[in-house]
Amino acid sequence: MILSDREIKEYLKKGLLILNAKLENITSCSVDLTLSDEIGYFEERGLPYIDIFSEIEIKKVKFDEFFLQPKSFVLGITNEYIKLPDDIAAIIDGKSSLARRGLLVHVSSSLVDPGFEGRLILEMFNVNNIPIKIYKNMKIAKIFFIKLSSSSEIPYYKRKDAKFVWQNELKI
Repeated sequence: MILSDREIKEYLKKGLLILNAKLENITSCSVDLTLSDEIGYFEERGLPYIDIFSEIEIKKVKFDEFFLQPKSFVLGITNEYIKLPDDIAAIIDGKSSLARRGLLVHVSSSLVDPGFEGRLILEMFNVNNIPIKIYKNMKIAKIFFIKLSSSSEIPYYKRKDAKFVWQNELKI
């Protein structure tokens, strides 16, 4: 079941769910997430291809306003820090108002596993033919919380392959 606004507020009040979002960002069944002031991207210089099995450095820049060029991909990170209990999963979704302008906010991996703790990395892509101007602290995505039928046997923080436990910075 997806948690309603009432349930989200109740979980936050009881400390069963941690999310440092503003109360006014809670909608009927989700919470709006905001974009931090940092963007990361791959520098093309000297990089003939991306090897998915090797470490890759990304260039990080701070911004107030950022022009995402046509057909360009960047990583962003939310201002909000979340901590999910072992019986709650979450789904990140882009905002429709941004998608209608050609900005895909979360290209893949929309599931946030039970037991995850940290800030969320956003995979942003401009499908438009002209640049899109984005701003720090803008509402960029929304998150839905899903109550599991029971607690996860192996929540994210217990997984041997968990790469993003307590994630607090942009990384790949």
